[in-house]
Amino acid sequence: KKTIVRLLAKDEKVAAEHKRQKKIRAAGYNPKRRGGRYYAGHIVKQHPVKGELGDEGTIIATNDVIRDLRGIERFLEIS
Repeated sequence: KKTIVRLLAKDEKVAAEHKRQKKIRAAGYNPKRRGGRYYAGHIVKQHPVKGELGDEGTIIATNDVIRDLRGIERFLEIS
């Protein structure tokens, strides 16, 4: 499932949504200095793609993508 999510995250629309969410998370991130260190907590990444049944996306076939597709081709319909 992680490989499918990683590959679907390379879609242009998903990448744009991730960039938008990253800006929103960064706007609320305000670390406080305490004892020479910065304490702020952990900002959780929101995944725009869940890898559920029916998810689809368009990605460019580069060497790393083709290698990953070979490993999961039995779970996907590739065209």
